[in-house]
Amino acid sequence: IRGTSSDLTLTLLNGNYVSTASSSRDPQRSFNFALLPANLIARTEVYKSPQAKIDEGGLGGTIIVHTRRPLDMDTNAGFFNMEYTYADVTDEMEPQYSGLYSWKNSSDTFGVLFSYTSQDRTSVSEQISLENWTLFDDAYADEDFAQASLQDTAGNAITGYAPFAVVQSQSKESRDRDGYQFTVQWAPTDNIETTFNYIGAKLSQNNDQNLILVAE
Repeated sequence: IRGTSSDLTLTLLNGNYVSTASSSRDPQRSFNFALLPANLIARTEVYKSPQAKIDEGGLGGTIIVHTRRPLDMDTNAGFFNMEYTYADVTDEMEPQYSGLYSWKNSSDTFGVLFSYTSQDRTSVSEQISLENWTLFDDAYADEDFAQASLQDTAGNAITGYAPFAVVQSQSKESRDRDGYQFTVQWAPTDNIETTFNYIGAKLSQNNDQNLILVAE
């Protein structure tokens, strides 16, 4: 929000602050959206300016994520979705399953909702980097930080900085994500409403990285 880092945005889940683990080594305040399946979300509110009715703590702004609730949906509403994704980089077919069922009584005073999502994904990234930049100059050849000058095909000396090695790296990450929700709502009157909401998420990541020395 406003071009600031996600660490400076306060994210609330149903109006409550939720601390989530991060896949990085450094601690952070930002909400890990990778743990929250999209089909659990009913709507989001984005506040760029502080207001008295919302919690303070976000320099960039505040995001409130609202999950689905049974009394907001039709009775016996739901869906089941199954899809597969193919990526030519990984050459793998990977599945995603999701389902939701919501029920409420005819008087709209009691409702129950179940939801589950499972997803497998693999991503591959490749990178080429220039490592160990070194000064090639006969004037500093005796120093630890320099090497003798290079020569072109005509035998002319070439001085200056050049990489001492070219490294090709490939990173392959396997990600398995499971998300589930169980919600019970009871609203006996127009002024009383109680909600029990249980949301669980599990994200496992395995990363393999291969380094290849192309030239030295």
